[in-house]
Amino acid sequence: MRILSFSDIHGNFYVFEKSKKILNSADIVILSGDITHFGNENDTIKCIKELKKFFTGNIFAVTGNCDFKSAEKPLDQYEINLSEKIVEKNDFLFAGLKGSLVTPFSTPNEFYESDYEKMISKLESSLQGKKALPLVFVSHQPPFDCGCDVINSGMKTGSKAVRSFIEKNSPLVCFTGHIHEAWGIGKINNTIIINPGQAHKGNIGVLDFDKGQSDIYIETL
Repeated sequence: MRILSFSDIHGNFYVFEKSKKILNSADIVILSGDITHFGNENDTIKCIKELKKFFTGNIFAVTGNCDFKSAEKPLDQYEINLSEKIVEKNDFLFAGLKGSLVTPFSTPNEFYESDYEKMISKLESSLQGKKALPLVFVSHQPPFDCGCDVINSGMKTGSKAVRSFIEKNSPLVCFTGHIHEAWGIGKINNTIIINPGQAHKGNIGVLDFDKGQSDIYIETL
């Protein structure tokens, strides 16, 4: 099975046509936040329709801090919203969180650590009793001190609540984004953290899974 993560598209929906070859090989596509660039409901619909021109499989998505809260409505309408949910698909569990921590830029979809703690509590309640399947975690906001949360000043900007969820629940992978300059691959215990960088610049996160073995990497188009 192949899972692709597109993060930080920022309204540059031509990325899907550019990625049509790799999309053709995918089983699941994840939109890991900042789908639009300060866009609303209509912009999200444009994104989903453009993706569906080149991909007919399962889609999951969370909004990022640069998506207005109204941008989340189409994700519910298309039944692809992963934020604060646990979804079982293709013998995997998928969980997600939207938005980001508060930034200096007053973007429209920001939260405090206490907000993430509440979201995570909801996720963990939903996880109870689920099958022992590999967990794929999608959080636009990176976890703290993961190698993918460092801004140019050297400051670590990740969420401690998100890190705590990872330490407690040991997902196979955490697909993240948000911090453009911190793209790359990190690790928390046995969980791979992957911030593929800006999708519209040709970066896509990839999870290939076969017979219990996983290969997690960044594909650059």
